[in-house]
Amino acid sequence: MTLRLMMIRIGLKRSVANRYAFGFYLFGNLISIAVMFFLWQSVLRHRPSAVFAETITYLIFMQLLTAVFPKTSFAIHDDIRTGNIARLLLRPVPLLTHYFWESVGYSFGKLIFIGIPDVILLVAVRQSALAWQTLPLLVMAVMLGYVLYFELEAIIGLFSFYTYSIWGINTFKAAVLLAVSGNVFPVNFYPAAVKTIAQFLPFQYAFGAIDELLSQQQAADFWPTLFMQSLYIATLFGVYHLQLKIAIQRVVIQGG
Repeated sequence: MTLRLMMIRIGLKRSVANRYAFGFYLFGNLISIAVMFFLWQSVLRHRPSAVFAETITYLIFMQLLTAVFPKTSFAIHDDIRTGNIARLLLRPVPLLTHYFWESVGYSFGKLIFIGIPDVILLVAVRQSALAWQTLPLLVMAVMLGYVLYFELEAIIGLFSFYTYSIWGINTFKAAVLLAVSGNVFPVNFYPAAVKTIAQFLPFQYAFGAIDELLSQQQAADFWPTLFMQSLYIATLFGVYHLQLKIAIQRVVIQGG
């Protein structure tokens, strides 16, 4: 527990190391929400106000998750590029554990400095009351979505063993998330075929599927999403370890 708290503290310090960057990120976040507000207000001007409120709630919640969820692939890439990965591999702490708890600390810092305005806006625009009896299940879904996205980021980061830069891979990941995850475009507006395909991919269960749970009033409606999240987490965990095992065989450490 002490080791985990230490890694969380390191991640938290990293998150507040550049306060000016946080200021620009917060400003950009608010501008993005303002643009989405007026854009969707125009798109849904002939629809009932409840539809607009639900859509804006969805988009703000997705903005919050996108801001808070980890960007571990870049941390892994930097450690591999600088050779720091050799020191981390020699530690008694598993590599995935090290990055996870540092990411938790970093995300907590972003939640404090960037996520709070999103939460305030989310409460302000949401018309229907949250079902408090299902709140623990919603929190569980967000936590599982965090772990799921973290594993996706870790798998992408391991590609740094094979390529000098992962910007191209991350760009491809961003395009896939844009198309099927629901973090930018509400899932309800997807064509039926795309929505069916997205239900069988892990990306939606880190974003869009979580937001759909906001309007659920019954606990039974949560279990399919929680089951799929757990299934993908277990699958990606195995993929990560297989990829790491193969990647380590390619490591060449030069010293003198």
